[in-house]
Amino acid sequence: MKYVYDIILNFTDKSCFYEYYEWQKNDELINVRKAPIYKVKSKILEDFINNDIKVEESFIKNINNKNILYKKDIKKINNVLILSNGKKSIGVSFDKFGYLIYKSPMLIDEEDEVNKIISKEKYTDITYQVKTNDDNNYLRVDNTKRKNKIIEIQKDYKNKEYGKLKYLYYETFNKECNNMKEIYLRLLKYNK
Repeated sequence: MKYVYDIILNFTDKSCFYEYYEWQKNDELINVRKAPIYKVKSKILEDFINNDIKVEESFIKNINNKNILYKKDIKKINNVLILSNGKKSIGVSFDKFGYLIYKSPMLIDEEDEVNKIISKEKYTDITYQVKTNDDNNYLRVDNTKRKNKIIEIQKDYKNKEYGKLKYLYYETFNKECNNMKEIYLRLLKYNK
């Protein structure tokens, strides 16, 4: 088994995969002292980036206690490993049942190092199930704007600011509607 040493991963958001250039100052970066590397086919890597995944518990037993984290991160994160297709590499973490709980891109220089290490290795076949499709192709800043817009719509509906919601509905769909429940539900659906 091949390993990579002293890398940084961003395990801030369980639901999203943010490229390194979208990382923010208040993100929870994890310092990994040692992590196993698995070479996988591009389709597997894409599935892990774009979906919620569950791997077999036998795979978890195989990687259990193979990584070393810095002391401050040990209690929060388990079963960390790196997946690479030789061109792109990501860090992932699983719970004890095999559910993918975190995924992170790597810094460019660290990713290059992993790609070199793994280049001559054989592919590992990982048995997994796709649980849901995250398919989030938005930038982090756009996701934040969308979440804030939904919060604003919910607040306006709760506070009965119907004029504001009617205006937003007209601005969004270029038609008028007087049914506040329909306006509310359609605006929420549009902004998700």
